[in-house]
Amino acid sequence: MGDSFPMTGGDGPYSYAKNSNRQKESAERIMGMLVGSIVENLDIKQVPEEITDASSPSFNKGRIFYANAPSEVGQAYRAQHARDIEAFISARAEEVAPGGLMALLLSGRHDGTSPAECSFGPLFEPLESTLLDLANEGVLSHEKIDSFNLPIFSSSPEEFRAIIQENGSFEILILEKQAQEILPMITTTECRAGFESIIRNQFGDEIIEQIFDRYSKTIEGRFPLKPDDGIAMGLFILLKRNP
Repeated sequence: MGDSFPMTGGDGPYSYAKNSNRQKESAERIMGMLVGSIVENLDIKQVPEEITDASSPSFNKGRIFYANAPSEVGQAYRAQHARDIEAFISARAEEVAPGGLMALLLSGRHDGTSPAECSFGPLFEPLESTLLDLANEGVLSHEKIDSFNLPIFSSSPEEFRAIIQENGSFEILILEKQAQEILPMITTTECRAGFESIIRNQFGDEIIEQIFDRYSKTIEGRFPLKPDDGIAMGLFILLKRNP
């Protein structure tokens, strides 16, 4: 198991509970489908080892995500995601009674697209730029960035179906793509709510305020992102436990 870096807890100004507006809005839009089901919020907590290996063709040098990376990086993310989802589904199969339902709201992309074509990369680009700027100024090391990657992947419906079918524990009742909308850039408080734990672990306590202060300057004047900017969409999935 990889290390776990949970969202910022509590109800303070940087807590995930205070800054999860996108998730709340998505859940509200599909509330009718969620009645009588269990809502699972799945975060992949491990990145593929090969993307931090300088001798690997999947080495993700100078980037913190697979968007705009060589195809080998996206393939490594996809393989890790498949392993993680399979492990997650197998664990839930031990808990859900036959005939029981499980609902998931995950990030996804269109069938027939590569991982780099549709992801949360455009939303994460300001954070990547912030870290690279600080590294170029000598505030933090490039090596630290090379070993830091966000553990998030957007699968296609086809990929998810293949994982569920191979696992065999659940039947897919619903797999629907959520409407893509214009998204504002991730605010500094939202960024802290979601990523402060993992950033602090990688770069240390002494630099954390400088990172987010610079991030706030990086996003100044940024325009909202449109669906044709290559942004991932939501996938609503309802599964039924097989006998």
